[in-house]
Parts: sequence; C-alpha cells; structure tokens
Amino acid sequence: EAPHIYKINGYYYLLIAEGGTGFNHCVTIARSKNVEGPYENNPNNPILTHRHLGRDFPVWNVGHADIVETPENDWYLVCLASRPYDGYSNLGRETFLAEMIWEDGWPVVNPGEGRLLEEAPHKLPLVPYQRPEKRMLAQDSPEYVYLRNPYMENYDKRVRNGWLRLHPTNVDLTMHDSPTYLGIRQESMYYDFQAKADANLKDGEEAGIVILQSDEYSMRLVITPSKDTYEVKMITILGGEENVVKSINVSNSEVVFGFRGIRQKLTAYLLVDNSEVVVADDIDTHYLSTEVAGGFVGCTLGIYAYSPHSKDKGYVDFEWITMKDLEKHAQKSLF
Repeated sequence: EAPHIYKINGYYYLLIAEGGTGFNHCVTIARSKNVEGPYENNPNNPILTHRHLGRDFPVWNVGHADIVETPENDWYLVCLASRPYDGYSNLGRETFLAEMIWEDGWPVVNPGEGRLLEEAPHKLPLVPYQRPEKRMLAQDSPEYVYLRNPYMENYDKRVRNGWLRLHPTNVDLTMHDSPTYLGIRQESMYYDFQAKADANLKDGEEAGIVILQSDEYSMRLVITPSKDTYEVKMITILGGEENVVKSINVSNSEVVFGFRGIRQKLTAYLLVDNSEVVVADDIDTHYLSTEVAGGFVGCTLGIYAYSPHSKDKGYVDFEWITMKDLEKHAQKSLF
C-alpha cells in the first residue's frame, strides 16, 4: 500500500493514496525526471476521489490505485472503493476499473466524468466465467478463506466421500487464534447462503454457519445437542458481547442452514424436508459494517465448529455450500 512509482516517457510518476481509507480517500500523482525527486505536484490533483459527491452517492472511499497499460497501448486505472447500503459498508473494499488517458503528461481518469462509472468503457478481452452456485466442500477452491494460520488437520476430506469433516476445537470466533472455520467473501447485500451439514456432536459443542466481520462482530446459526433432541440457535456477537437472539428445537442432526440477506436485514432459517423454517428474522446487520465494527476488509460467510472439550470430541460433516446472488432481482441501479 505504499506509493507506486512508474517510469513513463522519461518521467518517474509517484501515485499516492491520501486521505485515509475512509470517506476522504483519494488518488493523487506527482512526477519527476529524477527518481529521487524533487517531485512536481499535478495541478489537477486529486485525479480521482468521491469525497466531493456526498454520502448519498453509492460508492465511497475511493483510493489506493494502480495504473495499467495494455499491449494495445490503452491505459486503465484500477482502484479500491466501497459500496454502502443504507449508509453502511459491509462488503469491504472492492476493485473498480476506470479508463485513463494522458493530457499534458498527466493522467485523466474517465475523461469528461472524473469519477467511477457503473459501466466503464474498455477494450479489454472478455473471458466468460460461470461461478458455480454450489460448491462441493470436498473439493478445493481458491475462494476458500480461513482465519489466520489454519490447523489443516481439522479439515478432513478423506474420511467421508464427498463431504468435508470439521473437527471442532476449543478456539472460538472471539479468540486471536484459528478456529475451525472455512469461508467465502461476501460480495453482495442481496444473497442467499446455504450449507448442508450432518452433525455428530457432544454436549456443549456447536456447528453451523457464520457471518464474520472480526473477533468482536459476527453472527452465527448453529446446532447443538440438547437432551434427546437438538437445539438450533441464532447468536450474535456485537462489540464482543454474545447474545442468543432466538432458538428452536429440531429432531434431526442433518440440516441445511441458511442466511438470506436483503440489504441490512438478515433472515436465519433451516430447510427441513425442503420446507423453510425461520429461526430468526429481521436481524440488523449494519453492526457488521466498517462504520460500526471498524476495519475495511468486509465480511465472510462460512462454516464453523466449536467444542469446549480438550478430548473426546464430536465432529460435523458438511457436504456443500451455496451462495445465490439475489442482487439482479433487486433491480437497483448503483449510479
């Protein structure tokens, strides 16, 4: 995240991120004939920012850019920015693309507009890619993320064909360690996330799905043994304080967990015999945003297992997760 230096047409260009990573973020540039300087400030700085567009504009926190020249000598700028929803940004900082030209030896971003566009003109080759909605967890994927340095012995793909077995540990989501957690990044505020699980847990253990922002802010839907049945709980951790929002009893240890998010409202549910059973509804997720929880990396959604025991633990098998993007059904233009 340091300033970037490029040598272009005899000048050294210093591309700089200024204004912090929040609302006042911006991209500026300077140049010099000598790499050691002194550097001349671009009189039109900043070359890109959204801070002057107000908080009702749908993209904030624009900055940390990079300049790219294609083999065809076209120029583009890629940068980071955030999409807020209802005044809060839960998705972290995402990558945006802008056209760039040169005028009088200085870059001009999206000429005539000077801001990011919902549809950016470009001449780049398109490579069709269909992301699978269902991800079989016994298969590896570059999308999968763990917390800190994972203990891979807790993720077993061999013991049950077609399933991923999670071995719970006594590291929970609030600890500065690596719990048994595998996730994918949240990329939309209109989504339906599901995971199929078969739990074989001991007393006090739990397993299920999680929306994770940090060790102090997360929400989880988990199953735990309860006498002759099973209890499913919707639990939030906000500011480090844990609260059971609601719980229900189920008779079967094999369940499909679900989180359906529409902007800042979340529904936690189960699929039982292909019928939806709502555990908790209208859960406010703005607490998982940068503006409340801090940071700017966004949330992940994933599967999780925990045990308070040091030995004689149970386990949980997950067969698949799905992430359905509902944003195209929202019919909402960003810009």
